[in-house]
Amino acid sequence: WGGLRVKDLLQSVGVQAGAKFIQWEAADGFYESLPLGMALDEDVLLAYNINNEPLNAKHGFPLRVILPGHFGMKQPR
Repeated sequence: WGGLRVKDLLQSVGVQAGAKFIQWEAADGFYESLPLGMALDEDVLLAYNINNEPLNAKHGFPLRVILPGHFGMKQPR
């Protein structure tokens, strides 16, 4: 998987004081949340490629959340 670390994105845009969770919504309306501390893990990605190729629809084009060690349902595309 290749993409942007969520940690880097949050550091770039800032996090609201007192925030404890982040939440995202997929194009199909599915949403999920994650404790902020877990989101800051080095391995949590917003992936836009796999095997150095852009994601296809099967793998979540254009972007999917990658949370190593978590069930797929926590990783919307």
